[in-house]
Amino acid sequence: MVLGGGVLGVETAAALAQTCDNVTLVHRGPWLMEQQLDRQAGLLLEAALAERGVRCELSSGIAAIAPDSVTLHNGRQVSAARVVLATGVLPNIALASASGIHCARGIVVDQQMQTSVPAISAIGECCEIDGQTFGLVAPCLAQADILAARLAGDAPVPFAHTDSGCA
Repeated sequence: MVLGGGVLGVETAAALAQTCDNVTLVHRGPWLMEQQLDRQAGLLLEAALAERGVRCELSSGIAAIAPDSVTLHNGRQVSAARVVLATGVLPNIALASASGIHCARGIVVDQQMQTSVPAISAIGECCEIDGQTFGLVAPCLAQADILAARLAGDAPVPFAHTDSGCA
């Protein structure tokens, strides 16, 4: 059982499938590697993993782990001798949070990269926009462009992120 459908989780599941039977990859997203791939590429990746013996449980998560099984959020129990957590990294929001800046999974910003504190902005992997954090270069560069334009007094352009991982 592998929890996490990002790059590390997909690589781990594929490697385990070479030596283990019944590999299940559980991912909270609607398709694998949704931060890096568009929906069509994610579906192709899922099919390629299925050919290697990996079963994918998408839009799901693990509710409980027992010694020999895992209970998914949908209530289904899956046999699991081992569970590998490949759930990625979280932004370090301790300083921002202690400073009174609104944080959730990341430092919460609006479409102009403005935090809850008017004089402070945030961009990159540490920020969260509309409930989503970004671990790719393209969205972070788009955020930098938006903030630079705002600081220069240019007309505001809202942040837009597509499911292809590009802004």
